[in-house]
Amino acid sequence: MDKVHDSRYKATPERVYVIHLEAFDWNCPQHIIPRFSEEEIQEAVAPAKKRMQDLEQENQKLRAEVAHLNNRKRELNRQFRKCRAKKSSETIGQ
Repeated sequence: MDKVHDSRYKATPERVYVIHLEAFDWNCPQHIIPRFSEEEIQEAVAPAKKRMQDLEQENQKLRAEVAHLNNRKRELNRQFRKCRAKKSSETIGQ
């Protein structure tokens, strides 16, 4: 009992079972029966795959749109600075 008792744990063990294993296989295919065929799995995940493809396409489209808007913003900022500099030089010249 002393071998299995953990002093940090409040409970005291009352029984111990010792099991001697000769071998084990966690994923023994002999006893694992597939629940679904590959076709059934593909059919089940098809909507998720379609949704993912749609979202990836939408994401690409939105990224392109954001890039276009950022380019437009930079161009408008350049024009604004240029116009402001021109007005500033006209004000100084008066």
